[in-house]
Amino acid sequence: VESDYDALYIFDGPDIISPAFASGNPITLAGFPANGFYGTTSPGTFTSSHSTGCLTFRFLSDQSDNRTGWAANVSCVFKNPMVTNLNNDGPGSFRQGIDCMPANGALTFAPSLSGQNITLTSGPINISRNLSIHQTAGSNINILGANNFPIFNITKDIQLSLRNINLYPSNGIMGRAINNEGILTLDNTHIFESTLNLGSGSTINNFGVINILGTSG
Repeated sequence: VESDYDALYIFDGPDIISPAFASGNPITLAGFPANGFYGTTSPGTFTSSHSTGCLTFRFLSDQSDNRTGWAANVSCVFKNPMVTNLNNDGPGSFRQGIDCMPANGALTFAPSLSGQNITLTSGPINISRNLSIHQTAGSNINILGANNFPIFNITKDIQLSLRNINLYPSNGIMGRAINNEGILTLDNTHIFESTLNLGSGSTINNFGVINILGTSG
């Protein structure tokens, strides 16, 4: 980042009104606010303390010079492995929880979501590392597919455990609920097919292993 003129600002939260990480640098010669980062030395590592886990980056540049630019390595670690809302994506969602979950992690749900519906509108959930998804309090969570794709795609040899979950597939041709090439465990997990959406495929398109526990069906 061009010293004294351009600046990169890093905010501890989901937007630019969140608290900024202070660089100690003054207002730039281009008139951009103080506490921007610039120069060729890495400013180090920044960890969000916001409840959403978000960091926001804002880059301000004048028009007088063109240079290579900057890059950031961003990693996501789910500090609180709990789904807190019914959104398709974004902070606290089921999809983001799975995306950010480390291998062998267990995703749970806030008690307030007991018995409610989570509809996946932007594609299937791809499972590429061993995970558990467990509803631990109250009624089963309902996961609904949409737009002709399965709810889960499980990679070969990968383990997925579902407990106290209800799956409501869309009307895709194959694997309307799950495409399984790994090791799937269904514990008190139920799949409910609509008679209008049966199509010609399988509720579970299985090329792996399925373990059935409890009253799954």
